[in-house]
Order: sequence, then C-alpha cells, then structure tokens
Amino acid sequence: MSYSVYMETFALIVMCFVYLHVSAGAKGEKKKKTFRALCALAFCVFAAILLYLAIFKRAGHFEQRSLSFVPFSCYHTVLTVYNSFDSYKLILDNILVFVPFGMLFPNLPGKNQKHKLLISAAAGMAFSVMIESVQYAFSLGCTELDDVINNTIGTIVGCGIFALGEKISRNGKKTVLQPGWQKCLIPAAAVCAVMFFMDVYREYILFGKM
Repeated sequence: MSYSVYMETFALIVMCFVYLHVSAGAKGEKKKKTFRALCALAFCVFAAILLYLAIFKRAGHFEQRSLSFVPFSCYHTVLTVYNSFDSYKLILDNILVFVPFGMLFPNLPGKNQKHKLLISAAAGMAFSVMIESVQYAFSLGCTELDDVINNTIGTIVGCGIFALGEKISRNGKKTVLQPGWQKCLIPAAAVCAVMFFMDVYREYILFGKM
C-alpha cells in the first residue's frame, strides 16, 4: 500500500463531500437509481485500483513470506516505540484506503436492506482477507491480521458515511441533516480533526519527515 497518507486524506475528504452532496439530492426514485449506478461504477474502479496496488503492482517482486496473527501488534508498536513513524502511517493508510469500500458497497443492488451495513462491513473484511491470502500465497508482502482489522475499521467508517448520506436531504438550496445526527457528527469530526493534526505534528514537526 502507498504511504501517501496526506494525499489519501485530502482525496477522501473531497470524495466524501461530493458523495454526501450528491446523495442529498438523490431522493427521488429516478435520481436514486442514477446515484446507485454511479456508485456501482465508482466501486468497480476503486476495487480495480485497490487490487492493482495490493497485488498486481507487486507481481514479480517476490519477498520473503511472513505471517502474523497477533492482533493490534501495530498499535502496540506505535504506542511503545515512539519513533516507529512508518508503522503509524501504515495504520492510517490501511484504514483510509478501505473507507470508500464502506461508502460505495451499500449502494450495490441485491442486498438485504435490513442488514445492509452489516453485510457491507463483512464484505470489506472478506475482501481484505482475500488480498492478504493472495499476498501470502504468492509472496507479495507481509500477511498480518492487523491489516484485516484496519481495513475492516476503514470499511465501518465508510458505512457510517453512507448512513450519514441517507440521513441528509436537500430542501431547496439548503442541505438538511435529520435531527439527532448532529450530536454524532460533531464529536466524530472533532476526533478526526485531532487525529489529523496529531499526524501532521508527528511528521513535519516531531520527526521532520516527508
């Protein structure tokens, strides 16, 4: 995976803004079908790019096979080895890269509406397991349980953005969020902002790395 965490963060913010804006206006049946078709197309493009970065780009560059089933070992490394900057970025990267999966997958047809988010989270985890299994089978990198955990977290975050989009409607030129969601959205935005600025501080001030 790429370590360009800031470029991914910026692209993801723009994608979320566009997604929520378009989703807010896709409340009619015809508009909803068009929106879901666009999401299906975007999901296919996203999945293809993800498979290319994780598997096909590494083809021919065989590495020594390794396997780790220790959960949250990367978090332990970051918390105890403070200069392990690459591990810190790898955690964020593996979370961010799967957020679009959770945003787009629930819009695909053929799922039980009642359990849509649960199915989407399970699908994200299964997709991650598939990638890790292929990497292990063809010696394309380290296979870690933490990667699956972080990818699943990213998928769940994306599912939350999808759920938020379902609760937003457009009244004329105003975008209206259903009551009660503000209480969830503001703390979540605050936590994300704190994490982002902590990341910037670590990279550009504390360690002075690019």
